[in-house]
Amino acid sequence: MQKRSFTLIEVLISFVLASLLIGALFSSLKTSILIDFKASQIEKDVMKRAAIQHRLDSLVFAAIRPHSSKNLAEQDAPFCLTNENVLCFTVDNGIDPDPNFCGPIQTYFKLEGDLGFMVILEGADGRDSRSEVLIEDVKKVSYRFLYQDDSGSFLESEEWNEERGSFPSAVKLCIALASKKKYDFVSWLSRYPKPILYSKSS
Repeated sequence: MQKRSFTLIEVLISFVLASLLIGALFSSLKTSILIDFKASQIEKDVMKRAAIQHRLDSLVFAAIRPHSSKNLAEQDAPFCLTNENVLCFTVDNGIDPDPNFCGPIQTYFKLEGDLGFMVILEGADGRDSRSEVLIEDVKKVSYRFLYQDDSGSFLESEEWNEERGSFPSAVKLCIALASKKKYDFVSWLSRYPKPILYSKSS
């Protein structure tokens, strides 16, 4: 019996089918790699934002009404927003290895040029300070104060003073990054502030 051989058309068709299968396989593999990469990036972003939110919460939650402060002498309000867009407030820093940073101390949220968005803790003597960069590559920072009106609805205000009462319900930070991403962080205040935990200065 004569053995049948493949024709040129059949060989070409088999190559085309194999190419399609290999292309589909590589396309699926590429898609899977891209999905894994994007998922990893999203996970890192979420974890980073969660860490920043936790740090902001620990600071804002410890905010107290200043009794006397050279920085807030003119306006004895819990929060003061300067013309340079620096948010000033006092926190109960609790017990610290450095006595100069124990108890109520002045705190600042500040956008510092190329360094990024920073929190600065000022020692009781007014000479020593601790700084910590919370977010890098920040282009713009704005603040909002959330409070409830008589109907119970939440409203926002760009400033806070004595006329509005003792404390807002929350502080909202709107942060725009150089990469065009925008983050909003909302930290709620406590009527009974808790001291923040000691963190080593950077």
